[in-house]
Amino acid sequence: MLVVTLIVLLILAGMSIALLTGENGIINKARQAKVKNSEAEAREKLEITLNDAQMIKKTEGLTDEQLSNKIKEVGEELEDKKQVIVDGYIFEIDRSVPQIVDYVGPADGIIIIAIVSGNDGWVKPSDTGISITGKIKTYSSGRITNCSATKDGKQISEFSIGEDGSYVISNITEDTTVVINAEDSKGKTSSKTIQVQVKVDNIPPTVDGILAEADVMTIKISAEGTDNETGIKHFNYTISPTDGIPTDKVSGIFLQGETVEIITTATEQTKYKIAITATDNSDNISTKKIVEVTTENSMTLAEAKEKINSTNLKDYIGMKIRDYTPEAGGVWRVFYYDDKGYFGTAKTLYIKTDASSIRRIQISKYSGYSASEEGISMMKKMNPKWRNSSYSVIDLENERQVSWLCDTKNWMQYKNDEANFAIGAPSVEMYVRAYNIWKQNNIDGNALICKIGNSYGYSIGSDGKYNSNEASIKALESGPNGVFNDTSTYSIVASPSCYNERAVVLNASYGFSYAQDPRNYVYLTPIIGVIVE
Repeated sequence: MLVVTLIVLLILAGMSIALLTGENGIINKARQAKVKNSEAEAREKLEITLNDAQMIKKTEGLTDEQLSNKIKEVGEELEDKKQVIVDGYIFEIDRSVPQIVDYVGPADGIIIIAIVSGNDGWVKPSDTGISITGKIKTYSSGRITNCSATKDGKQISEFSIGEDGSYVISNITEDTTVVINAEDSKGKTSSKTIQVQVKVDNIPPTVDGILAEADVMTIKISAEGTDNETGIKHFNYTISPTDGIPTDKVSGIFLQGETVEIITTATEQTKYKIAITATDNSDNISTKKIVEVTTENSMTLAEAKEKINSTNLKDYIGMKIRDYTPEAGGVWRVFYYDDKGYFGTAKTLYIKTDASSIRRIQISKYSGYSASEEGISMMKKMNPKWRNSSYSVIDLENERQVSWLCDTKNWMQYKNDEANFAIGAPSVEMYVRAYNIWKQNNIDGNALICKIGNSYGYSIGSDGKYNSNEASIKALESGPNGVFNDTSTYSIVASPSCYNERAVVLNASYGFSYAQDPRNYVYLTPIIGVIVE
């Protein structure tokens, strides 16, 4: 009976040992789980680093050298740079993305990494020689006990490695074969042969093509180049003039295949010269090439209708509408957006022409003008304070002149199918409201003010007050692209002036005034109204 018991115990013991130490035993499975966990941790470290490099590449551009520096934060590159060792695990990577392609396996035994300075043996003309740098590390849980190097069969006496396994073999000035040998405390050995061919790169790259274009206010730059020796490192650009160019974008670098976008803030049409050179990996610089682009602070009428509203009008006042082309022509700019219908129909966008010598008139010719019902209605819409006063009967010369300016049938050549109506000029109240939005971002601001001064018409003031001569001020700024005041012209305004019964409000070279002698020639700046549905 005792013998049987002993036999049973031995069998059970054998089964327990097998369960613990066998191929599928608990200890082996625990060891495998630990390895897999360590591999996953190494993969995660590398993935985080490469994801960060991806973001830098997309936002700022990333050179090959910068990618290598990022990888060195968590691991080591093998010399072909296609494989990376992190915590003893080897991964294959795609440097063009960059991302992990595959897990190769654990690093086992001694690995000798050797990187030849320069680009595949190419050196700069100023270099005294090239170097081999790298690391010797063992992944067999031992330590490096012996290492040596030879150059063309001759021992390199000063060869040694640092605590981290790093080494440098420098001052290689001619074609050489270098052999590095290493042994660890576990008896594992490794040998690496490096063929070094010294090639001096003193040939500059070429810039083959430049794509530079302006999309309204955005400049886009890209380039292609060739360097048959060390390859293109990057392109360099400078822009002049610097008006409207952000300080950090006046000059810079970009990579082949990359597009630089620069958002300008120039308020007028601006021609820029962009100088491009290429730099290769030996720091040779190509001949400069220059291209020109022209930006324009403009938008289409459809874009204006879609984007402009009462909250952002300030940002668009003075911007050119590049595709409004009525029979009369003209340069048209955003002037006002009537959200609430102060001048008639709510949500109407007003754009105004620049003053032009081809549109000069003697307003006195219309002192006896008899306006149509539509003209009288439009005059009252454009001049609400006059309409609501006790003087809104068209019986004075200046009122008849303004009624001619507001009679839409006189301005059909300025209207096309996109416009709801056109008149000869903005009213003083529209000027005041638009100016205060631009100056103070407040439709009820006091940078400009106006009121019905007397039976003749409007008084005009600035900074919240009227001077002794309420018919004029000298505080009007030009605004974006001269939209409020072209200092070289005298433009008529579609409102009667309080100065006398013949005076119409005038946008003079120095500010608002009045057309004291209507026989003088004045400029017209017609406006159109576009209802934004």
